[in-house]
Formats: sequence, structure tokens, C-alpha cells
Amino acid sequence: MKKYSKTNYDHALNDYETYKGYHAETISIRGGLADKQEEIVSTLSSITDLLNEMKENQNEMKEEQRDEKIQRMRWQILEVANYIRNKEDVNMEQLNNALGTYDDYEKILKQNNLSNGQVDVSIQLIREKKLEIMHGDT
Repeated sequence: MKKYSKTNYDHALNDYETYKGYHAETISIRGGLADKQEEIVSTLSSITDLLNEMKENQNEMKEEQRDEKIQRMRWQILEVANYIRNKEDVNMEQLNNALGTYDDYEKILKQNNLSNGQVDVSIQLIREKKLEIMHGDT
């Protein structure tokens, strides 16, 4: 059996106490890290929820802007058609503008899978008026 000196024993006991303290500290650090990880995951989850909400709000705003733009375009076309119906003077620039607006209007409707049905009669009236002016039938 090996004999240990008192110095070796004291040194081993001292090392044991030191390592025991390190072990306790490591456990404490790991526990703190786990708590921080949970806190970070919770914070990231909250941020993700807020970002999703912001994205939904942004999509709603885009739809509202698109709908307002479509309404403005309709009114521009209807306004020119009303001038024609009321026998008011319209010039080629107004007619071309209304026809260009109609092309943009149709493009937006197609891109968003929406139907027209709102200005068909009016755009036909505008086209006829343009032909009439071009042929000098006014």
C-alpha cells in the first residue's frame, strides 16, 4: 500500500475543494445560460410576431392603396365619358389620357385577378368620340 505524506494529502484535499468550487460555479453558469437562452427565444418569438403583424398591416395598406388607385382611374374615365354624354367639349389629349388610364386600369386589374365591368360602356363612348374627332365628324 502506498503511503501518502501529509503534504500530499493536504494538497489533494485542497485540489478537491478547488475543483468542487469550480464544479458548482460551472453548474451555476450553465443554469444562467439556460435562463438567458429561454429569454432570448422568448424575445425572438415576440419579434417574429411583431414582424408578422407589420407584414399583414403592410399588405392591407398595399391593398387599400391599390383599391384607391383603381377608384381614381375609374373616376377619371367616367369623368371624360360624362363630358361626352353632356355634350361638353373634350379634346384629343383628354381622350388619349382616358384611354391610357384605361390601359393601366386593365393591367392593374389583370395583375390582381380582379374584374372590370365598371367602365366598359364609358370606354366605348370615349373610343367612339376619338374616332369622331379623328375623322372630323364633330
